Amino acid sequence: MKKFVGKGVSGSLCIGKCSLMRKKPFFVTKKKAENIEKSYNGEKVLRGVNLEINDGEFVAIMGESGSGKSTLISILGGFLEQDSGKVFWQ
Repeated sequence: MKKFVGKGVSGSLCIGKCSLMRKKPFFVTKKKAENIEKSYNGEKVLRGVNLEINDGEFVAIMGESGSGKSTLISILGGFLEQDSGKVFWQ
């Protein structure tokens, strides 16, 4: 099963089935994050995160409450902008 990503009405990326998609979804075969950092109110929640997800891989992001899991997923999905670092799609 492949993940798909499409552009939503608001211009944000939509992963999976999205009712707001205008265009036909396309397949992403590789997702890569390099040195992702994010802060909220001066407190760093992500510091130097590197991640590579290839086609066919299943990934679990685990951690304590408040450790930045949802923030990382939001950055990878294009819903939130990181303070520094890069996210690549292929």
